[in-house]
Formats: sequence, structure tokens, C-alpha cells
Amino acid sequence: MSDGGATEHRQQRRAVVLVPNSLLSNWMGVPLDSGVDPLDPSHDYGRACALRGWLGALEVNGATVVVVGDEPNTTYFATHPSGQPMLVRWRAAESEDELFAAANALEVEGPRDETLDWTCNERDLRLFDSAFAGDADDLEWLDVRLDPGRYTVDTYILVNSRVWTTVHVWKRQ
Repeated sequence: MSDGGATEHRQQRRAVVLVPNSLLSNWMGVPLDSGVDPLDPSHDYGRACALRGWLGALEVNGATVVVVGDEPNTTYFATHPSGQPMLVRWRAAESEDELFAAANALEVEGPRDETLDWTCNERDLRLFDSAFAGDADDLEWLDVRLDPGRYTVDTYILVNSRVWTTVHVWKRQ
């Protein structure tokens, strides 16, 4: 498999968040109080799910968290052949090989479906299900390392007869 050294995260809910490690204890996810509507936008999970589109940004304690919205999909963090970091969301493919062949063949200078400008203030980040608190003991996550700086995150929806995937590519500005 030519996956650019991919690491994997499997999620069970709609949105995942990319949170700087220094803010993990500030992401509260769904409130544990019984009777609270989890989609109430006064809580982190509700705010994440309220965003429309493939990508969004939320302020948390003065820093920006990236929200990757979509259906529940296995998500990989890898490097595109262009050298740029990418998140690959597995929507439909017969194998990882097919999935990464499509993602790696992506023309990153071509038309994109959505764009987000984002500043990465620290190298170590964590991608996880937005319903969980960032410091939960039972949290499943994916560690992500990005060089601090300003990025344009481009979203591409790839659909062909064998593969359907969403690819988010981080481009340094």
C-alpha cells in the first residue's frame, strides 16, 4: 500500500476535531448531565455538529480547533505525493490500496470543493471524535504533527466507479 505512512482513526459519530494538545482538557464534548441535548450549540459537540460543510473552525480558549464534518468514516492522516499533509476519509472503496491510489492521484492544484484558512500554533495535535472530552481516559485518537504556520486546507471530493473519498490537504501559505 502506498499510503504515505498513514496512521488511522476510526470514528463512530459525525464530526471529528483536530485539537492542539495544549487544549485537550478544554474540549468538553457532550455534557455528561442526563437530559442535556447533545446537539445544543452551547456545548462543544453541539457547536461542532452545527457547522455545515466539510470543514469548519471553532474558537476554544483563544485557539482554533478544526472540525472535519462528514458521515462516520475511518480517517487516515498521511502525506500526499506532493509532500503536503492530508486527511483521507474512507467513504467507499474495496481496499485501502484503492483508497490511497485515488487520494495519491489527486491533483492538489486542481478545483477544490471547499477551502479553510487556518493557523496552526503548535506542532502536536490530536484528531478525535468530537463527542468525547479531549482528556477522556477511553478516548480513541490519532496523533497529528504539523509544522506551525498558516495553512489553506483544501477539500476534494473524489468519486469514481471504484472509490468515493473526501481528502483534506494542508497547504502552507
